[in-house]
Amino acid sequence: MLPAFDLRFASSVKECPQLLDENWFIVAGGSEMVPAMRIGALAPDGLVDINQCDEMRVVTKVDACLEIGGLVTHSEVTHSDMVKRYAPLLGETCLNVGNARVRSTGTVGGNLCFAEPRSDLSTVFCALGASVVLVGPSGEREISVSDFVIGAFATAIGERELLVKVRVPLPVADVKYWKFTFGERPTVGIAYSIRENEIHLVIGAATEAPTSSKFSMGSIDDIVRWVEGLEIGADITGKADYKRWLIIEKVREIMEASLWQSAN
Repeated sequence: MLPAFDLRFASSVKECPQLLDENWFIVAGGSEMVPAMRIGALAPDGLVDINQCDEMRVVTKVDACLEIGGLVTHSEVTHSDMVKRYAPLLGETCLNVGNARVRSTGTVGGNLCFAEPRSDLSTVFCALGASVVLVGPSGEREISVSDFVIGAFATAIGERELLVKVRVPLPVADVKYWKFTFGERPTVGIAYSIRENEIHLVIGAATEAPTSSKFSMGSIDDIVRWVEGLEIGADITGKADYKRWLIIEKVREIMEASLWQSAN
C-alpha cells in the first residue's frame, strides 16, 4: 500500500521546477518509484507528475547529437527510427531492459535519475559519451552521464531540477554491450569499444556507478589490477569475487577475439 502524498501536475518543462518543494519528487512512468514507495524506501511529501510535458517525448537529431527526451520509454527507444539509424545499440539495450511492463512505462529520464546500480542504460550511455540536460530555477545546464550518476541511487541533480533529455554525440562510437544476468537486472554489465589498439571499458551493475578506463590491448595484467581495485558489492546475484572473475574472464575473451580477428 502506498503512503499518503500530495500530487501536482506540470504542463510544461518550464513550470515543473516551480511546483517542486522540499522532499517532493518527480514521477513519470513510476516503474522504479512506486515499488520503492510501497516498501518504504521512499517517502516523499508529494509528487509532481510530468506526463503532460510533451516536449520531453521526442527523439530527434539536433546538429551533431541524437537527443532523447526524458519521457521517452524504453520501448519507444527500441522502436525509434532515429535510434535505429544513428544509435542502434541503444535500441538493442532497451529491448532487453527489465520486463514488458518496465519497458512500456519506464522512461529514460526516470531510469537515470533513480540511479539503480544494476542499470543497463547508464553503463551504455557512459560508453557513448552521452550527457544529460537539466532544467531548474537557475536555467539549463548540461552534465555528462558519467558525472551525473555518482553512486547507488545518487545523482548530481540539483534542488528542483528536472532531467529534460539525454544527448548522444554523433557519430556514435563503435560500442558493444555485454551483460550477465540471472533475472531482470544485470549482475555485471560491460560496455566496450576498441580503437587504435586500445580497449575502452565501462563496468556497470557490479559497481555502485558505472566505472570506466582504457588500456592497451596487450595489457590484461593492468586490467586485472584495475578490476581487483574496483569497489564491487555482493548481493543475491553473487559474491564480489565472483563478479570480479566474470569481468576479467569476459574482458580476456573480448581481447583475445579482437586480436585473433586482427591477425586474420
